Amino acid sequence: MRKVTREEILTDNPLKVMFILSFPVMISQLLQTLYHLADTFWLGHLPPAESGEAVAGLQISWPVIWFLIALSFGFGIAGVALVSQYTGAGEKKNANMVASQMLSLSIIFGLIVAVFGFLSTPYLVPLITKSAAVTRTAITYMRLIFWGIPFMFISFTFQSILSAKGDTITPMYINLFAVTLNVIFDPFLIFGWWRFPHLGV
Repeated sequence: MRKVTREEILTDNPLKVMFILSFPVMISQLLQTLYHLADTFWLGHLPPAESGEAVAGLQISWPVIWFLIALSFGFGIAGVALVSQYTGAGEKKNANMVASQMLSLSIIFGLIVAVFGFLSTPYLVPLITKSAAVTRTAITYMRLIFWGIPFMFISFTFQSILSAKGDTITPMYINLFAVTLNVIFDPFLIFGWWRFPHLGV
């Protein structure tokens, strides 16, 4: 697996170039689902008194999380066309200017979403479930996710910028690294293995 050069994008077989560019993106999307699977797997191994509520809270939270992921992807795609056009035309200054504007807007928008989500979660979750235990678990989990929303938006914006410049490999490796950390540290933090605190959900 390798990066595609500008010359290949402009002169090589379009189907070949599309496959080389899109395959890492597909792998990155697959890796995103592993976050959810890893969390569900380990929470399902909590004691019976905890696991049911933890997994239910997780399932309630993830539609909201996927919505936010879609938002951040959509936000990044908005500037991809311009970055791609300027990069293809050799106008690096304009491409970098658009990229910096995308990053600035992603930080601002991410902070707004994080604050709104953190404050509104206690009012939104009870609309989805009437179980007090599940509501409590879902609120805890979602609020932690909302704290990380600005970083999620910045990450996806970086990935979009790199993809617009023809580099879909680096975002895939970043996702692989992040998912690996999540899979490794999930049980340590959920169950309190070794010297880590027992945090549950």
